[in-house]
Amino acid sequence: MSEENEVLDILKQLVDRIKTLEKHVYNEDNVLMKSGWVQAKSPSPSIDNDRTGMPKNIGDKSWGELHDIISKMEGRQ
Repeated sequence: MSEENEVLDILKQLVDRIKTLEKHVYNEDNVLMKSGWVQAKSPSPSIDNDRTGMPKNIGDKSWGELHDIISKMEGRQ
């Protein structure tokens, strides 16, 4: 029983600390929110595949054409 009580006490302390942190982060006068360090909504990352130099129709190429493309990318031609 004492171990269960200890675990419950630890969980209660953790919950209290999390609640305190949430109050500090979401407080209207909080400097972190105003400075931009903490953001409620962040931009989604995007991938731009056009910068790689690879052709879009790579599946339609023959093996010889693929080898030529890789050679050009490596600077052999």
